[in-house]
This record gives sequence, C-alpha cells and structure tokens, in this order.
Amino acid sequence: MSGLGVGLVHQTSDDVIVMSGGRAVERGPTAQLLRAPETDYTKALPAAVPHPGWKPHRNRR
Repeated sequence: MSGLGVGLVHQTSDDVIVMSGGRAVERGPTAQLLRAPETDYTKALPAAVPHPGWKPHRNRR
C-alpha cells in the first residue's frame, strides 16, 4: 500500500502487507492495521495522503 492508496486499500482489501525497503514490516486485517498500527512506518502512511489544497513540492538540485 502506498501512502496515496490508503483510502482505496481500506475500501477494497480485507488484509494488507505494509512494505518498507522491500521488506514486510507489518501485516494483518486492513481495518485493524489502520486503526492500531504497530510500526512508525505504518503510522506515518495516512499522513502521506494529499489533502485539499496540497501542492507538489520539487527538490531542485
């Protein structure tokens, strides 16, 4: 699940595996995992969802 897909995953999936760096960091029933995430990575996913008025930010090199 990507941060952008949290809402869609919640509506369409019974179970989910959260991956970070190519490794599963958490797995379980979707509703439970989103209600009470155990890892900091999973806790941060809902904050990655764009909100109304969001503007993309580009890093210039």
